[in-house]
Amino acid sequence: MKTNLCAILVLFALSASPLLAAEWEPFCLTERMLFPSALISMATYELPEEDQDDSVLGDQTGLMGISIAAPKKDTDVEVTLTCESIMEPSVFKGKLPAGGKEDVYHVLPKIRYKYDALVANKQARPINISIAVKLGGKDGGSTNENVTLRSINECPFRLLDPDDKNAPGEDLSYLFAGYVNEDHPLVDKILKEALKLGVVNAFTGYQSGDPLEVYKQVYAVWHALQKAGIKYSDISTTSGTSKVVLSQHVRLLDDSLANEQANCVDGSVLFASVLRKIGIEPSLVLVPGHCYLGFVSDRESKKLMGLETTLISAKDFKADNIPEAFAKVVNEKFHKEPSWASFNNAMAAGTSDLVANAKKFDTEEEPAYRLIHISEARRMGVLPIGSAVQKKPK
Repeated sequence: MKTNLCAILVLFALSASPLLAAEWEPFCLTERMLFPSALISMATYELPEEDQDDSVLGDQTGLMGISIAAPKKDTDVEVTLTCESIMEPSVFKGKLPAGGKEDVYHVLPKIRYKYDALVANKQARPINISIAVKLGGKDGGSTNENVTLRSINECPFRLLDPDDKNAPGEDLSYLFAGYVNEDHPLVDKILKEALKLGVVNAFTGYQSGDPLEVYKQVYAVWHALQKAGIKYSDISTTSGTSKVVLSQHVRLLDDSLANEQANCVDGSVLFASVLRKIGIEPSLVLVPGHCYLGFVSDRESKKLMGLETTLISAKDFKADNIPEAFAKVVNEKFHKEPSWASFNNAMAAGTSDLVANAKKFDTEEEPAYRLIHISEARRMGVLPIGSAVQKKPK
């Protein structure tokens, strides 16, 4: 999981032309796009000190500001960004350490985003961001940048280098973890309904030490969601296209459950949310053009199993060739349920794919194959999008 966001900044410059001393230009997201999902899920992320870049002043993980060449050493600089609809006025004040056209800095104020406005943005729309600069205490000019605020449902997962079509680009797939929301109130509702159906009497995670008990709990969730009417829906396209930013439409948990629809990522983040709530470690498994769920069946061995979530609504499978040990996991009355056959087929399909592509997940040479371990993403600082809370300014 790549975390050096400063390395990504070079792709975000609106112009790569050399700057003369005291000249500056806007520094913004590629093609002037802002993705609320990324801004929210990475809101508390801090770049490790060893990865920080001396040419970045202000927010080391910031993505908006200016590029500037200092007229002389230790020049005072002040940069202010304003956009009433999505942020409070955000200011950086400091000094440009060195002077001369060879020393170009990226000055990025720590932006005070209005997170409630970002969460509420369901459709792409244009916004205007004002940038004002002071140098040496004097007016250094200002400009307005028109950018596109993308939908909260658009998740950027890779940045391509526009100057090198063969380069793999920068991996942002860990941002999918932001759509996993183990704290969502609807997760408790799902678990309550699952208990009513009687597959399990309690959700105990790994407490039993038996992988088959973990398997049983995962089936209980699968059974409950199929009973709730969740269906696979292949909706993944976004309202905009880009040659640089690859993104995919992902539903929040509310939308998946309210509409009873989920694409491959939707279903996987929904399952991951529930499993993480009950203490079972989930992962999102990315393969070219597709995503499915992984989960650890044994805390000790960390053995990863796969679950093909797109089969959640399938009802034409037969409960054949199910290992005897698995068959004994649940009460026989569930063996006639469509969910039992589809679940076992989903387990077989997902686990088989995991095994077949095991080596590809461990190499940077296969950028389309990724394992996103949710616990690792949380330690990295990726927050659940739905947990964003707007704090009123004092």
